[in-house]
Amino acid sequence: MLMQDRTMFFILFFLLFSCVPKPSSATSGSCTDTTCQSQVYLSEIGWAGSSLSQADEWMELANVTDTSINLSGWSLVGAGSSGSPILIPEGSTLEPYGTFLISNYENSKSTLAVIPNYVTSIVSLSNNSMEVILLDSNGQERDRAGNGSAPFVGGTQSSGSIASMVRVSAQMNGALPESWITATSAQGFDPDATEFGTPGWIEQLAVQESTVESEPVSEPIEIPISTEEAISDPEPDVPETEEPSDPETILISDPVESIDLTPISEEQPQQTEIPETSSTSSAPIIYPPGTLVINEFVSDPSSSEEKEWVEILNPYNNLIPLNGWKIKESSGRSVSLPDQWLGFGQIVVMEFSSSALNNSGDTIELLDAGGVVIDQVIYGTEIVPAAKDPNTTARHEDGTFAVTTNPTPGQTNIFPVAEEPKESVSESETLTTEKEHAPVEQISSSSLTETTSNEPIKTDMISLQGKIQLSELYPNSLGEDTEEEFIEIQNMTDKDIDLKGIIFEDASGKRWSPTTSTILHAYGFQAFGRDLFDFALNNNGDTVRLLTQDKILLDEVTYEKTSKGLAYVRINTDWIWTTNVTPNEQNRVPEIQTESITSEISITKASDGDIKDDSFLNVSLEDIRKQKPGTRIRVQGVVSATPGLFGERLFYIADPGIQIYKSDAVFPDLELGDLVEITGTLRSNRGESRITVGRTDSITILDQEEVPQPHEVSDIGEETEGWLTQIKGIILEKKSGIFSVDTNGTTIEIRIKKGTEIKLDHLNQGMDVVITGIVSQTDDHYFLLPRFEEDMEIIEQIKEMSITPAYISGKEIASGEGQKKAYLLGGGTLVTLGGFGIRYFFQKKTGIHV
Repeated sequence: MLMQDRTMFFILFFLLFSCVPKPSSATSGSCTDTTCQSQVYLSEIGWAGSSLSQADEWMELANVTDTSINLSGWSLVGAGSSGSPILIPEGSTLEPYGTFLISNYENSKSTLAVIPNYVTSIVSLSNNSMEVILLDSNGQERDRAGNGSAPFVGGTQSSGSIASMVRVSAQMNGALPESWITATSAQGFDPDATEFGTPGWIEQLAVQESTVESEPVSEPIEIPISTEEAISDPEPDVPETEEPSDPETILISDPVESIDLTPISEEQPQQTEIPETSSTSSAPIIYPPGTLVINEFVSDPSSSEEKEWVEILNPYNNLIPLNGWKIKESSGRSVSLPDQWLGFGQIVVMEFSSSALNNSGDTIELLDAGGVVIDQVIYGTEIVPAAKDPNTTARHEDGTFAVTTNPTPGQTNIFPVAEEPKESVSESETLTTEKEHAPVEQISSSSLTETTSNEPIKTDMISLQGKIQLSELYPNSLGEDTEEEFIEIQNMTDKDIDLKGIIFEDASGKRWSPTTSTILHAYGFQAFGRDLFDFALNNNGDTVRLLTQDKILLDEVTYEKTSKGLAYVRINTDWIWTTNVTPNEQNRVPEIQTESITSEISITKASDGDIKDDSFLNVSLEDIRKQKPGTRIRVQGVVSATPGLFGERLFYIADPGIQIYKSDAVFPDLELGDLVEITGTLRSNRGESRITVGRTDSITILDQEEVPQPHEVSDIGEETEGWLTQIKGIILEKKSGIFSVDTNGTTIEIRIKKGTEIKLDHLNQGMDVVITGIVSQTDDHYFLLPRFEEDMEIIEQIKEMSITPAYISGKEIASGEGQKKAYLLGGGTLVTLGGFGIRYFFQKKTGIHV
């Protein structure tokens, strides 16, 4: 019996000390100077999600050393759902000058184009109280982001795009606001994504702060390498050439702009040199197009002794390993880039050992190590001219090419300054309403009227509202879309307007703006060709917006899938498809087509004697989705969600329900329960049907009725899109601005929009709730949008759980609940242990066994 008591004593003694929680370094206070100067740091945080989902969150760690770092056992406190830490898996490695990307979703569910290093569904970054602490495998704090308040920067911008939070410097305390900036560039996302950030790409500042940085050198470094590699299957008609006796020369320049480089320690910085480690990476890297660009080239050398060369530039804050990259011309001849790294603003110049580039025109491609074309230049065209001896063809900062008489291999491109025009531009060179139908060549950059005067006409961009509008789109041409597509705008005033700074934007958020003074004459039309704007007009449907410099919407038009040779033109207040393509002039519709339009319009007398335009199809909300997109309709409904709740430009009506969209966000004073009549055009946006109300359409308040009541449902989908619905269920998971509810086996996502000002602090996992909201849609994903606090009713609070388990999870400890349980369990164990101790010594002293 005594042996059993001793055994029980030691078991309880061990249990006591194992259950007492140890102090965590996560709560050790502010980041000190020592811990802040870590070579591994939190470099970028996508805390606001993406256009696909608010839960599409990610974090990036960066390594600014030339040594691989084992991240096994490292953790991120404050980055997981319900306060749980994120533990980095065993075997995780952060490569030299590399990044380690942690995301909530895989690529298929995310806007990320780069492959995350670690995907875990517990990523949950707070929108109200961010404080993420990076701990190494010993539990020591290495870095932190945020100070427990709202995220310093990033989030949804005025343009509607979502931006990440980017670290300014590893040397700065991540708990301070000045250590972070909002991302302004985009790399590492899907081609059609609108987000800003550089996930998976090490920031240039981080590279500069590592020990491999130094002062700029004035001359390029010459590095001999082997000759170009012949492609395995060259064209049959390409003659073989002898191998040259001299190796090619690679020129690697310093960054184009001088940057202040601050070393990590106070020790003397080492001499600048490119990292000696190989740039070869064990894991394949996906590079978006344009990661590196062809910046300048010579296709017609001055003499037989000189060689053709191509210059490659890194225009972004990335450090790119060049091993395996190639430059290839159309016949298959290629030259390999050196096994080196290319940083921001740096240039590498490659020489062909013998004639490879055609003088009159050719194609140059830049391929990454996987053979993917990252950049391509087709020269010998009006867009990219071929340069004759001794000139070169070089890239402007805006991405356009021009011939320059100042070759600058390894240096910033220089273009001759154009002479000031002595005479005004002739009338034949301007764009007027009387200009004849222009072929494609006449709607290129050469057709624009640009002023070079010191005092160009200036116009307040805000005052342009209602004065210029989109007039014609030509997305699917009979020829090459890259050459013949155009966007036309119209000046509706008697004053000339300077278009410098005006913004063209497509549905994906890609933008282009004239950078020089470009005059749109009074009552004139101006077509901008595809050689100017940087995005394509998609043949399957797209949206084009016209914005001021301050991102104020001037006009917007959406079109559906189109056929070849049709232009989408504005006729009065209507948009129609026509075979009459009329760039730079008044839109014209064939007579037979005009008759078919006017035959659908009838004018009837209203009861009050006013003329009523019946060009709209009168439909009910029950039948509205039976109509084809583009149908002009008139419908009545009761306001179920007012403007501003889910966006400044939209509201919802019932019953059953649909979204109403107005691009200028000018609405009457609408309230819940208002009976309204809407005239507009039936459209869809990412799968969700809506009525688009144009400038000449109307929103009329007819009466005040009862506030719409929600439809009780257990699931949502296409049949309930736009409806005001109500669900009952249990909260499964809660993240920042989003949570999910289980309704008898069906999971429904609830999203909280900023305009509702709804707080989620009082909601927790396991609660029985009733949620009311509008069913909305993004592509194939449906979710519920509550309108205000009253739309979220708690039926039953979470029941208190009894503390009986002997094991407490790490998540519970990290959240604080585990510590309470640990202390209670420890206290109970201590009492029991004391009882056994008293019993033991009593038995030993008296010899009486109790």
